[in-house]
Amino acid sequence: MVFLSVTQEHIANIHRIRDIRRRHRGINIMYLKNEEVLILKMNLSGVPGMAYIEFGIMLRMKTIQMGLRDGFYGMGRTTFEGLIGQKEADSTFKPSVRRMAADWPTVVFECGFSQSLERLRVDSCWWLQSSTDVKIVLLFAISEAEKRIHLEQWEMITLPNSPASQAHSAPVTTTLRKTNEIDIVAGVALGAPLTFDFQKVFLRPPVQGEGDIVFSAQELERWAAHIWACAQ
Repeated sequence: MVFLSVTQEHIANIHRIRDIRRRHRGINIMYLKNEEVLILKMNLSGVPGMAYIEFGIMLRMKTIQMGLRDGFYGMGRTTFEGLIGQKEADSTFKPSVRRMAADWPTVVFECGFSQSLERLRVDSCWWLQSSTDVKIVLLFAISEAEKRIHLEQWEMITLPNSPASQAHSAPVTTTLRKTNEIDIVAGVALGAPLTFDFQKVFLRPPVQGEGDIVFSAQELERWAAHIWACAQ
């Protein structure tokens, strides 16, 4: 749902009401302060909600297996304030080196139905452009009718400019890019594996026993099969 002419005073009142009436916390907020636009998304239950929650558990298990039980944690649906407004994700994660409540996450999950994929892509742009701390946004687009889970991984990528461009601008350009796309349908994960760069997740280089977080085709297929089995 989209609301126009929403002032920052309105937003402050909404947050105050949500703090008092906990049942209203089932709504995710995105607010664009320059445009005075409020976008509300109902928290997803059923298959979509289960999908990102179970994936978050799988992500935490992988970090624990690397000996990083206390080095990485989930922040849930915390609200973050950017230059152009504020937003909540379905789920957020950050390394323990960023302990302050106001510190931004490095990994963000946004989930919706297949019909809302374009909206989810807009969400990924907001996160990656609002803070340089956000390194990976993973989108979940669910089609229950097709029993299909579509994943998109978005990141900011640094690319070298051509020699001709460097004469008039910086030697590199940072651009928003979809770095992976996976479809899990009929029990097969096309486009796997899914890889999270360790340094982007933890904001430091890996040491011995640590490395990129990789979700193999078999792991993604088991995850999807578990989601659909629980939904029956």
